[in-house]
Amino acid sequence: MNGILDSMMTRAKAFRPESVAEYSALQLAKKLGDPGRLWKYLPLFDHHPTQLIVDAFVNAQAGGLAGKELITAFEDHLASLTTKDDEL
Repeated sequence: MNGILDSMMTRAKAFRPESVAEYSALQLAKKLGDPGRLWKYLPLFDHHPTQLIVDAFVNAQAGGLAGKELITAFEDHLASLTTKDDEL
């Protein structure tokens, strides 16, 4: 199992962003402490405005959802913000 995790971490370190969106996704993954799952964050920047993603991260980091891990809080905030966006 460690071999799989090690290879995923190596791939994340070897990732070279080719756009602002890819760079932003890489930074988000690092700040969430989840660089091994960078692939999860790349599509966010294709589907949502950058400011919305930043707002979700800032809210999650500020502890807006107490008792949750940062990743879970970020996902919950992003979901609530995108739901609000869809209702407009």
